Amino acid sequence: MSKSTRSKAGHSGRYSSPEIRRAREEALRPCSILGYDHETLALYLVERGAYRLAEKELQRAVWLNPFEPRFKKNLEMVQIQINSKIDSR
Repeated sequence: MSKSTRSKAGHSGRYSSPEIRRAREEALRPCSILGYDHETLALYLVERGAYRLAEKELQRAVWLNPFEPRFKKNLEMVQIQINSKIDSR
């Protein structure tokens, strides 16, 4: 393997890893353009009834972008769903 092939192979996984993505988010926060991907995933999880996972994703979205009120509204709605399920048991 040549030197250039080795360096390209070594870097491709590094830049796409979840750890690097998370570190980049941490460095950029609070930012008005972050959090939308977490909200999209959370809304999908709500449709599937995975409220605890959706809550975690929305908490992350709010933490990354505290300027977006819909993240907070969606988080509150999910927390209400979780509490109502707990109360009904």
